[in-house]
Amino acid sequence: MAGRRRIGFLVNHLGWEGHYTNRLWRAAVDICRRKGFDLLVFTGPQDVSDYLSFSVQSAVFRLIDAQRLDGLILNAGLCQFDGREASSQFLLDFGGLPAVSIAASINDLPAVLADNAAGMQALVEHLIHAHGHRRQAFVCGPASAQDGLVRHATWQQTLRAHGIEPDADLVLQGDFVKVPDAHRLVDAWRSGKRFDAVVAASDLMARHIIAVLRDAGIRVPQDVAVVGFDDDPHNRYADPPLTSVSQPIYAQVEAAIELLAQIWLGEPPTPVSLPPCALQLRASCGCPRDRWTIDTALRNHVVAAAEDADAFADAIDVLPGAGDDLADRAFDLWSAIERLVVERHPNIAKLPANALRAAHNRLFLRVAARRAAPDGAASAQPHSNWDAALDALRVASFASLPDLMALHLPRLGIGKYCLSVMPTLAGSQQVGDAAPFSTADSAPDHEPGPTCHTRFTVVASCPPLDEAPDSRRFNASLIAPDAWIEQLGESTLLVLPVASRSTWHGLLVVELHPGSEAMLMQLQAALALVCDREYEVARAIRKNLSEWNRSFVMAEKTRTIGTLVRGVAHEINTPLGVSITVASVIRSELEGLDAKYQSNRLSRTNVIDYFTACRSGLDQLERNLSRVARLVETFKKVSITQFGDQLVNCDLVDELAAVLTSFHAELSARFIHTAIDATRPMWIRAHLPAIQEILTDLIQNALGHAFPPGMQIEPRIVVSAALIDSGATARIRVADNGCGIAADVRGRIFDPFFTTRRLSGNVGLGLAIVSNLVTDGLGGVVECSANPGGGSVFEVRFPAQPCLCS
Repeated sequence: MAGRRRIGFLVNHLGWEGHYTNRLWRAAVDICRRKGFDLLVFTGPQDVSDYLSFSVQSAVFRLIDAQRLDGLILNAGLCQFDGREASSQFLLDFGGLPAVSIAASINDLPAVLADNAAGMQALVEHLIHAHGHRRQAFVCGPASAQDGLVRHATWQQTLRAHGIEPDADLVLQGDFVKVPDAHRLVDAWRSGKRFDAVVAASDLMARHIIAVLRDAGIRVPQDVAVVGFDDDPHNRYADPPLTSVSQPIYAQVEAAIELLAQIWLGEPPTPVSLPPCALQLRASCGCPRDRWTIDTALRNHVVAAAEDADAFADAIDVLPGAGDDLADRAFDLWSAIERLVVERHPNIAKLPANALRAAHNRLFLRVAARRAAPDGAASAQPHSNWDAALDALRVASFASLPDLMALHLPRLGIGKYCLSVMPTLAGSQQVGDAAPFSTADSAPDHEPGPTCHTRFTVVASCPPLDEAPDSRRFNASLIAPDAWIEQLGESTLLVLPVASRSTWHGLLVVELHPGSEAMLMQLQAALALVCDREYEVARAIRKNLSEWNRSFVMAEKTRTIGTLVRGVAHEINTPLGVSITVASVIRSELEGLDAKYQSNRLSRTNVIDYFTACRSGLDQLERNLSRVARLVETFKKVSITQFGDQLVNCDLVDELAAVLTSFHAELSARFIHTAIDATRPMWIRAHLPAIQEILTDLIQNALGHAFPPGMQIEPRIVVSAALIDSGATARIRVADNGCGIAADVRGRIFDPFFTTRRLSGNVGLGLAIVSNLVTDGLGGVVECSANPGGGSVFEVRFPAQPCLCS
């Protein structure tokens, strides 16, 4: 696929066969195949009346940038979602991609515009001149649709040019599909405010008006003529066949692709000249059959075929061809034959009656056979097989989905597909800007739409990808992994959002064949159903895990508090007990001395013994009460509230160096070498007092435990700092080359009152205080591991907020 240009075609929805949007992308498929371009058709929500669904599913357009596409074609319908959205609100910057719009000017892009004004003028003047219809009503399109506004304005101008003032009471607002206030025309008719024609800005609205008028007993065209615009192919089969204006759709798409080609060559886009819109006359305006618009080329072919009566039926049978538009071509062909019969053309007049009957039967039997077993990959199997495949997919579990897709889709002619899902659905950890130290993973109420930076994970694909994890995860702007795209060769793909009404789940990229769109929409809905079930299950699991985690954390805190209470009680009990005993002894000595004094038996020896006992007792009392005071002061450090909640800007390296400098005298006295391993400056915004206390306690721990007397090494402590995770996390390490910590002890060192040197007077709160400050004070984690060179390494990691200083 190297060297092939890839075009993205953005449509508001795929539409149905014959719909304007449907004919646009079908023309793009044909032209891109002929010119050697690859095509990716992006479609938003099929139901644009549901605004929440629209806002979720149209996020597919946010994935587009220059990584996968060379150019874009934008359909004007993108401006008309629900009649409420302007293009500037949801058509984003596509990363500088060359882009062209069709039928409307969008964001000042080069545009291919049909001559709506000339077509509407011809239609209105036909009603006036050919039928005398001067009392006309009009049905507008959405207020945001440029072509609809042009058609309305031209209708008004044309009437006024013929001395007719438009009646504002006979102007209705529609959405190009239906007319909510269509009953107003019936009310006006019954109230005596008669009109003789209705001009609709689209064929669908015209057919809706015909149905409403007919239900009210108003005949079309006998009482009121009704005409439309766009010339939907189904107009030929309407009752009555609908007069309309046809746009040069194929020429519009080809011109848009040519404009892209000029931009690729660095040439300024040239103005586009399109064939004019053409008036298509049929019965709904009151024209008899001999005045209907007939394809001139078909007429000439019929005249030539009629020269040989014996071969006439065979010649007519091959004229429509075998494309997707067989039924339309057959209808046009028979209309041409009927016109020639009415005109009594000599070549037709000499044909025997059975020749015309045979041609008619062969022509429409062929159309019926084509409809029963249409060509194309999507219809390779009977419809019941497709129903069975959909049923199997709808009830599939997420785990069985890849196997079921691999089983059913190739049988139905879908040989290329790639289903990718969002990280949360794939069970992956959140990537990108997620904080590395988050609290419990609570499930959100909805999954927001992806951005071009979202990391999708492939669930199922054909051609299959290898099982290497890196081949299955890709940046969403790529639409699908490189490894999958490279296996496709020439490609025409449809890009569909897989989403429920309010939740994005993933992306389905599948090969696109005209005629398969209805099947692919059902496939999209089935996959969304499976993903939605999996997502709800995952939400429930995450919610339960979150609640369990909160319960576990609360239980662990309760256990820790209990340990602290018991430890403090134990540590304080001994010195307080000794102090009480000493106080009791001093009181007893005082009472004995007083008794001797009262009985005049007090001697110098008694006073000296009393002074000796008091000094000894007070010394013990002071030592034990001092021990209690130190314990209480240490215990206070367990609480982080002493540091407050204020964040300050600081150079982390300078602050660590300042703490290390405060130990200079003690380190020098014990010949312990120190070093700072970090790059200055390292500005962050953090709880500085908590950081200082953490480093102080870690160095004191090293001084107290790492270097016992008699070690035959040069003692060394290295403090290092770095910003990791793209600057989102700060990391501090305190490493020593001392005696190390035994593996069976290392898991308990952060427990309150755990110490290996209690006989030396250690309480065992130092590392517990460090753990508490790191976890609750900084929102981080602290770990201890063996130093590969001997000794221990304490590592602290916590979220680093950006510094607010300039």
